[in-house]
Amino acid sequence: MTSALARTPPATPGLPFIGSLYRMMFDPLHYLQEVPPTHGGLVKLGRAAGRAVYLVTDAEMLKEVLTQPDRFLSGPVKAFFKPLFRDGLVTSDGAAWRQQRKLIQPSFHPRRLAAAQPRMARTIAAGMESWSSDIDAGSVVDMYELLNQISMRVVLDAIFDLPGAPPEALELGTSVGSAMDYLYDAFWRPYLPPRWVPTPRNRRFARNLAAIDACVGALIEQRSGDSSGDDLLSILCRALGSADGLPREEVVGHLVSIIIGGFETTALVMTYALHLVHAHPDVKAQLVSEVDRVLGGDLPTVEHIEQLVYTRQVLDESMRIYPPAWLFGRTPAKDEALGGFAVPADANLLISPWAVHHRPDYWPDPERFDPSRFAADSGVDRHPFSYIPFGGGPRFCVGRNLALMEGVLLLAMFIQRFEYRTVRPERFSLVPGVTLRPAEGLPMVLTRR
Repeated sequence: MTSALARTPPATPGLPFIGSLYRMMFDPLHYLQEVPPTHGGLVKLGRAAGRAVYLVTDAEMLKEVLTQPDRFLSGPVKAFFKPLFRDGLVTSDGAAWRQQRKLIQPSFHPRRLAAAQPRMARTIAAGMESWSSDIDAGSVVDMYELLNQISMRVVLDAIFDLPGAPPEALELGTSVGSAMDYLYDAFWRPYLPPRWVPTPRNRRFARNLAAIDACVGALIEQRSGDSSGDDLLSILCRALGSADGLPREEVVGHLVSIIIGGFETTALVMTYALHLVHAHPDVKAQLVSEVDRVLGGDLPTVEHIEQLVYTRQVLDESMRIYPPAWLFGRTPAKDEALGGFAVPADANLLISPWAVHHRPDYWPDPERFDPSRFAADSGVDRHPFSYIPFGGGPRFCVGRNLALMEGVLLLAMFIQRFEYRTVRPERFSLVPGVTLRPAEGLPMVLTRR
């Protein structure tokens, strides 16, 4: 609700009209960490495309924004990515979003994932076994790329029931990643030529969209002949073929969203966990001890996952320091008062898990890697919206349960099987795009334990 007493939010100093938003083009991670301690939990950064842009990092304000999706819509930031996500879950609002969520959510219910867990573990084991030739040769491998491949296979098998997925499906991540980079650059660099100008960059984006359409279309066609199963691909194909069914663009949007959330998030979390664990021998020793005690030489089961408590803490802390979904947005449906500050309708509210997770008032010594922060007996009474790697409220990431289960399986099975040495760790750096990625992957040398 608006209020006549609502104050004007503080603003960062900057250039006329755009304010300090130019820094989002060049150094967004450092910029987002600097703003909250100086200006508070709601600050105006400037204007872009005629809209005021605010950064929200106050946990109580985030709770208000994220738990009331009819007041705070998915926003122009998400609408900008519609060429990739179409009319799917990511870009929808209101009744359309609720209907889509109701259709998709059951595929990620803990009971269904628990039933799929043995297949997930076998898929991961087979993927790690395929690294044998590189291990025997002592080759340097890009672990980020290898984890992407395994994670894609897990999603296709466990969620879409496609254990024998065509090779082009495994390459989908490359096209999606390139398309996401294009859209992120276009959002923050409006001076770039529009999509209709036939520049090499725009033509490459068009080819990536065509490759995504062809691959997802092939998956739909493959399943359309027999869509009687209870996997997500069958559910969407039945909805597509029904009398009042979903439009094809919506189905494609759902599939792209789930594939991105299902494979890339997990691969990124694992990449960052391995990077951080390697740099902290005490954490590594505790992690190895737990994995050896719980698993021994066994393939993990659902019961094992519940016992891998420290493994989960390592993942949680890795997502705090390096949240893959580092930036997203909301927009007020009408003029609002947020935390006592006036926020106009149609403003861009930037929500950055990166900024929130590095606030020293929420996370003392925020750059320190300390999995014990997430121990049940840590004694810290932390605001639930000070940790938002999967968003929050009704629109939290639909693939959260899958990402966490797969992440624990991947990390435990990796530690169970391998010793590793990262190569050039001093050169490790980040590339912020739609997701937060390692600039040069994660080169390492593996040896068997």
